[in-house]
Amino acid sequence: MKWLFRTRSGIGGLILRLGLAAAMFPHGAQKALGIWGGKPLKETAEMLRTGINQSWFSTELAYCVIAAEFLGAIGVALGFLTRLAALSILSVMGGAVYFVHWKNGFFAAAGGFEYPMALGAMALAVVFLGAGRLSVDGALSKDRLPA
Repeated sequence: MKWLFRTRSGIGGLILRLGLAAAMFPHGAQKALGIWGGKPLKETAEMLRTGINQSWFSTELAYCVIAAEFLGAIGVALGFLTRLAALSILSVMGGAVYFVHWKNGFFAAAGGFEYPMALGAMALAVVFLGAGRLSVDGALSKDRLPA
């Protein structure tokens, strides 16, 4: 379990994870809490289920997607279980690219996969780098790597 909390002492991980959290939190909160123009949780989960249009994609899985966006963003922001939180975001962004945005091409202005791809790349970098400076993971880990 040491690898889960291990992180680098530099500022790069901090900047990257705070940028990722700032981009993801509003989307997760919109779905989980129904704020900022979002719908109630149950309605959002049903909308995701039908929007994915795959027979295997259940309402329960839609709740997992919402939790990954919302709780993943909080975990990344705090730097707590950062690698797992970033991996959950990466999974959701991969699904968003494949199931929702790919058919619209690259550019975000046309509903394309540009934005979720960029967030997924940020999440993948956080998985490899760890939380960085000023993180719960760093405070819990006795095994800090150099910047």
